[in-house]
Amino acid sequence: MNCHPNHQPLQRRAQAGFTLIEALVALLVVSFGMLAIAGMQTTLARSSDLAKQRSEAVRLAQIKMEQLRSFDSIVSGSGTWNYSTDVVSGADAAVTPANSNTAFTRSWTVTGTDGVTAAGANDAQKWIHVLVQWADRSSTTLNQSVRLDSTIARNNPTALKGLFAGQAQPKVRQPKNRNLNIPYPAVTLGGGTQSAFIPPPGGVAYVFDNATGNILSSCPVPPTATITSLSRIGSTVTVLATGHSFVSGNKVEISGVSVSAFNGTFTVVSATVGSFTYTLSPPPSATAATLGTAKFQLVEGLDLASSGLTCTTFSTPAYLLSGYVRFFDGSNPSASDVENTNGTTRDLVTATPLTIAASGTGKSDPVYTCYAQRQKVVSASNVNPAAISSMTRSGGVVTVTTSGSHGFPVGVLIATEGLSDFTFEGSFEITTVGVPNNSTLTYLQPGPDAGPITGTASSKIKLIQQITLSEADPVPSGYGGQPISTFVSYACVVTPYDDDSLVATPNAWWGKVTLNPSGWALGTTSSTYRVCRYSGDYKGGGLAGMTNSQHPQYFRRVTGALDSQNFLVIRGDQNCPGDVPVDFGGNSVSDLFNTNTVPHQPTGVLSYQCTNSSCNSQSGPKTTIEDSNLTLPIAME
Repeated sequence: MNCHPNHQPLQRRAQAGFTLIEALVALLVVSFGMLAIAGMQTTLARSSDLAKQRSEAVRLAQIKMEQLRSFDSIVSGSGTWNYSTDVVSGADAAVTPANSNTAFTRSWTVTGTDGVTAAGANDAQKWIHVLVQWADRSSTTLNQSVRLDSTIARNNPTALKGLFAGQAQPKVRQPKNRNLNIPYPAVTLGGGTQSAFIPPPGGVAYVFDNATGNILSSCPVPPTATITSLSRIGSTVTVLATGHSFVSGNKVEISGVSVSAFNGTFTVVSATVGSFTYTLSPPPSATAATLGTAKFQLVEGLDLASSGLTCTTFSTPAYLLSGYVRFFDGSNPSASDVENTNGTTRDLVTATPLTIAASGTGKSDPVYTCYAQRQKVVSASNVNPAAISSMTRSGGVVTVTTSGSHGFPVGVLIATEGLSDFTFEGSFEITTVGVPNNSTLTYLQPGPDAGPITGTASSKIKLIQQITLSEADPVPSGYGGQPISTFVSYACVVTPYDDDSLVATPNAWWGKVTLNPSGWALGTTSSTYRVCRYSGDYKGGGLAGMTNSQHPQYFRRVTGALDSQNFLVIRGDQNCPGDVPVDFGGNSVSDLFNTNTVPHQPTGVLSYQCTNSSCNSQSGPKTTIEDSNLTLPIAME
């Protein structure tokens, strides 16, 4: 074999294309990409589907929430949607919208403010929890849900007319931030949504809804007890009292005790027949005292649940009717004579001081309870202010330290002013005073603990200029002189009823209010008495447009509280004085009071409406008009 020494191996030809392995790897990568794209498409479709379903669920929940809000009466009426019986828990299954790709179920739970306990029919607020559930395309069970939570207040729709007044209407600051028709002496209860008031002369407390002014429940209170003696061991004071029925938790006002340090407002710690105890810390130097009275007391921030009272909730919220009966003893009464008269007051029948009868209106008589008490207004004889050194608030009790002796006794009303912390300012009743030099005092004011704050040169505490008392009550130390005015204060709790002929009208009442004299008689002679009612065209709408608040002869379709429905008692042989409309001329001769009156009892007599400022009931130009409010069309508010 011949070998060429320079022979070189033949070079391999260059290769092109994929090998089988490379092709398989590429196919695998593309497959993963396609799977990812397919998965993304599935996720997008499911997410889009779920978003659509969630939007539908939210809308279904909102519809139910707004339906629950749309009640047009507070209690059950004739075919109306109401708060008491319709704003309750429930469920419905047939709520699926058209063209939906799943089926929805909807349920709602109505609870009290704790979010757990079932709501009562007349709770001031109800918490609403609406739950909508459905199954998405990946499940056969209800695996998806939407929940909306809200609260609905027990506000009478007829009290919401101010919402339509427009932004131009000024916002009026309401006393104690509650409905104007709640009596000012009423205390705000714990939680701030309700207030309580004991009409004079006492015996029962009524609970008001702060938003509507309607009465929700009644709570009998123990009668005033007579104290025979008090004894102290440590900080425990034992009170022997006849006729007491206080229980643990009651707030009681101790007054008239021979040792002033025992007086004040306290919480009953324990009670047995004929005696009860309270804590007084630090204790006074004395260990015993005698005489005095113990009266159940409502205090600001009171928790009814722990107060020892047993309250009954009204099935239909009641409305308050209140006012004053004034008296004039002289002849020829004029409008100015009866602005703030202090004539001798006279008794009304204790059990039924007033009657409310709907005869003549075509309606039924309402159910009602009335209270009345002879009262007086006295002025502070010593209004010299005391300088404040410091103030603190702890547990709802404010302690004030003054520069030297303040001289104020327990039970009087005082006002604070000029403080660096405005939350301490206001008017209050003194509950305790320090001994022996009266340089400290306390009063009750709910609120967070605060202080101490240091007094400034303008920090003062002084007596309220005037206070209102029962005529039978002694005048507290610091007040005196002749009463500024005297009157009978009355309050009626009226339960409305349904008017079946007017389905859209909420519960209302109709009737004429008359006084029931005790020890004096109605008539037209000098030895008898005539009852006039303060009533006039206060709103400028003419007699044909008189509203319930203007005190017509007959109240018609009353759907809320009415206050300042006042009466005047004069001699029977005198005429009810008339007055002209109010003059807001802005000068010293402006007449800012319209004290026009018309005859009310006995009926069938003429009244007078003045045509100029020189008019009074006996002389001057006047126009006689028949007291025919019964036949006039009455505009309702």
